[in-house]
Amino acid sequence: LEAEIVDFMMDPHRHTLSMPPSLSAADRKMVHVAAEQHGLNHTSTGDAQKGGRYIALEKPPDFNSDRVRETYNMYRTKEDDVVPAEAGADGGGSHRTEEERRRVIFASY
Repeated sequence: LEAEIVDFMMDPHRHTLSMPPSLSAADRKMVHVAAEQHGLNHTSTGDAQKGGRYIALEKPPDFNSDRVRETYNMYRTKEDDVVPAEAGADGGGSHRTEEERRRVIFASY
């Protein structure tokens, strides 16, 4: 969920994001809290009892996707591009994955 929300926030061409109705109540709450923290509009629609409750996120008119992308890129360094070392190879190894970078942005933005 975090990666999906960060990708949405970074994309200047996407203005809305509908989360799947399969989210648990705890996941829906996390999405609402995240939306609030990141300045996104958020509404719940549908009936949870019938399995059709979902959250729609929307960027407000003044939302700055470029700023989110710049923050994301700040956390991306050349070291992040290191490929994991093969078994038996000496040294090397991976650093931050794409998922980890999104989590950092999600938590810090």
